[in-house]
Amino acid sequence: MLYRYIAVISEAEGVFYAKVPDIVGCITTANNLQEAIMLITDALNLALTVLEDENITPNQPTLQSEIQHNPCDILTVIQADTMKYRKLLSLPL
Repeated sequence: MLYRYIAVISEAEGVFYAKVPDIVGCITTANNLQEAIMLITDALNLALTVLEDENITPNQPTLQSEIQHNPCDILTVIQADTMKYRKLLSLPL
């Protein structure tokens, strides 16, 4: 399935923290912004794949305007394609 969620990325002392607030536990850290986006995309794909495998419907994406964040945070749309992710990792479809 194809999903789109908003990720919140913040930076403190050279470390980038990324999370998808709508998916519990979907968080990561990185050394730069590009790595943060790459890792949070992977984390989102993994989290959604697990939810699908457990027959759990993920939370609906919150509108960007309704996501709580600090003024200096970066908000970005993250796209997850669990079918493509499963094929990439040779997971059952």
